[in-house]
Amino acid sequence: TPKPSSAASDVYKRQTLRMYARLKKLPLDKIIITLNRNENGDIDRKIELIGNLTDEQRNRLFEISNKCPIHKALTNTVKINSKLI
Repeated sequence: TPKPSSAASDVYKRQTLRMYARLKKLPLDKIIITLNRNENGDIDRKIELIGNLTDEQRNRLFEISNKCPIHKALTNTVKINSKLI
């Protein structure tokens, strides 16, 4: 089962892709994102873009899906130094 933060990331990702497709007038009808945790503990994500899209449009949408801020935060190691003052 994926972490809730991963699921939240994919909700955000769907919205980002829909907004981009609408802005560029792309024929994107539906987005299906499947998350599974693999044996290494990593999350495997599959993105299905349904619509009459060219390969170039599909690839561009996939690129955008990996650039959303939440995706970047989850895939980068972030060190937080906290102190009580």
